Amino acid sequence: MDVAVTGQPPVALGRQIDRLLIPQPPQRGMGILEIFRIGGIGTETPNAGVVRSSWTTQVVFARTPFTLPGRRLLYPHARANADDAGDVYLNGTMVSRISARTDGYVDLPVRLGAFEPGLNYLGIYAINYRESGFADVGLHEPLGELIWVLKELDEKGALRINCGSEEDLTVAGVDWSRDRFYGYALSSTADPRTEIESTEIEDVYRTQGAFTTAEIYSAWYQIPLPDGRYLVTLHFAELAERDAEEKPRPFTVQLEKQEVLKDHDVIATTGGAFQAEQHVFEVRVNDGWLDVDFNYKQAAFVNAIEVERVE
Repeated sequence: MDVAVTGQPPVALGRQIDRLLIPQPPQRGMGILEIFRIGGIGTETPNAGVVRSSWTTQVVFARTPFTLPGRRLLYPHARANADDAGDVYLNGTMVSRISARTDGYVDLPVRLGAFEPGLNYLGIYAINYRESGFADVGLHEPLGELIWVLKELDEKGALRINCGSEEDLTVAGVDWSRDRFYGYALSSTADPRTEIESTEIEDVYRTQGAFTTAEIYSAWYQIPLPDGRYLVTLHFAELAERDAEEKPRPFTVQLEKQEVLKDHDVIATTGGAFQAEQHVFEVRVNDGWLDVDFNYKQAAFVNAIEVERVE
């Protein structure tokens, strides 16, 4: 493992290293892919982590090389732990962001396109605000999520994701999952007493997965799906008042790299905040993943995503 101490984010992964740390041996856990771990850097009493080296500078960049197994990756995740903010890098490109202290290790989805055949480099650029920080990152596949997808499709014929929600819920007899399969999103929640108009499932619209300028590189959902045809319903409702003319907030949505909503401003369409709207599209999945991408200048959001299999 390489560790470079620097005052600026890394520009390339092939830079000279300042020192060499002993990498942690690959481990197995929560999936069938071995965890390629950087091994941990920081304090002796980290946030549920394993320390491999001291860390006293304000910032640090650490990387570790690994070679992909011979089989295809199904559902790769970075498994990260940080006392403060940081970014996860794969082959020189930021693939996920840690915006605040984690509660132990957390899973961060990584897009399949970020991997290279053969040799790859996994890295973390982390910030040490308290002079006692800890950071670590690895790679694994939590295949329990794939099992959930297959079970939902088999039993219900659809996936329903309540974006921004940390808990599953049932509304009008229909089950909605907690938020999952996103690159990175902030959670925005309305007061439970707030009335959401133009819908009979208000509780679904009271949360949203929101993307701002800080998340522009990871503003996506990537949902593992068997190849085939699907109806995708995107649910939107603004959870804050604003003037659509004075403060426009348009964003563009792509499904499977095809533009389906262009410069879409929810308030301009619905006429105000707390108004629900839905957009339904038919797509074909050919690579085992449904890609939902958001492009924007200021912000984007989605309240819920439904994916229904078309027979």
